[in-house]
Amino acid sequence: MDWMKQSLAGEEPHVDRVGIAYMYVGAWVPNKSGDAHTAKGEEFHVGPHIMIVSPHENQKELQAFSHDGSNGMPYVAHLPGGTDLYLVMPICQVGEKKFGRGEWDGFCEVV
Repeated sequence: MDWMKQSLAGEEPHVDRVGIAYMYVGAWVPNKSGDAHTAKGEEFHVGPHIMIVSPHENQKELQAFSHDGSNGMPYVAHLPGGTDLYLVMPICQVGEKKFGRGEWDGFCEVV
């Protein structure tokens, strides 16, 4: 996670290979679409998700992805003060019913 430390310290992050991380409790993001039961501009909670970071030379490929995390679909984001994008892939939204192995598997909740 050196790229995150470097970016948050105001340094140019050095990413030399694809990296994968996850956030079990999710994150709050600006609602850019006005969907998901919150007004446009308000924050929206993206539930648990996987993040994929790639080397700087692949940034152009990430530009085409949505920058809107409020619709539950994969999107790209950057760290505060940073410009390098990373791909965010939500696993489920808060309160969404999850099923597994053919039976009830609880809710996707923030604990």
